[in-house]
Amino acid sequence: MAKSGPCLGTVINPDTGAPLIVNDERVLASEFEKIRRSEIIGDGTDDQGKNRCSMYSPLWQADGGCIRRFALLEFIGRYMPDFFDYGIADEVHELKGDTAPGKALGTLARSVDRIAVLTGTLMGGYADDLFNVLYRLEPHKMVTEGYEWGESGVRNFSESYGVLERVTIIASEENACSKGKATKQVKRKPGASPMLFGKFLMELGAFVSLEDISSELPAHREEVIGVDMDEPLAKAYADLEKQIKEPFEEHRGNHSVISTALNAVLAYPDRPYGFGDLIGTEYDLELH
Repeated sequence: MAKSGPCLGTVINPDTGAPLIVNDERVLASEFEKIRRSEIIGDGTDDQGKNRCSMYSPLWQADGGCIRRFALLEFIGRYMPDFFDYGIADEVHELKGDTAPGKALGTLARSVDRIAVLTGTLMGGYADDLFNVLYRLEPHKMVTEGYEWGESGVRNFSESYGVLERVTIIASEENACSKGKATKQVKRKPGASPMLFGKFLMELGAFVSLEDISSELPAHREEVIGVDMDEPLAKAYADLEKQIKEPFEEHRGNHSVISTALNAVLAYPDRPYGFGDLIGTEYDLELH
């Protein structure tokens, strides 16, 4: 149906973009249910002798006989809300945004009895980094504290537990007989109030440092294990090494040649292609 323009209120054929004409009159949206939903494209004088048929707009609908794709957490939230007892979400600081992964955290928290979230970086320096995470984990408490979901709730949360800088700029020029113009700006600054920890995090989180668990960790050991190259790669590597030795003898002491060759022989076993010509800088011994 046309919602603006000269065809306002009439039915539009989506295949042609033209108003639907029946009995030399445009069909209004209010009359659309009374007629057959089709029209013949072209008039009777065009393409004489060629078969023409009524053009119908396709009616699209889901095929119920096929397998439907479903996001895993969406399926759990819709059909298995009480199936799992525990849920674990790692790197929860990456789920603070109003994004699909962030909303999935809320679905997971709503679908399990207990949820444990893990992170090594709880905040990015700002108090409101925790707003969405807390709202998805403890929505009842956030509502009880008077914070609503959305920008207004984030703003109130930042005013309570964050650091805001209010800047007022007063232009005093030419205001001898009038009030000066004042411009106010509110900027978000890094920092968080200690009350945020006592109000929300103390009863919700457990803070563990590396020293607390170091005694239970296995001993750290680094061991380099060499792996022999396959025969084709070893032969190509030997050819490259032979070609590199010749510039070494010719440009002895030239550090640019040494660094270029060293990078090549170190990278070649992992990526033996796409190097092209190896270029160094030739120095004039009289000038250097």
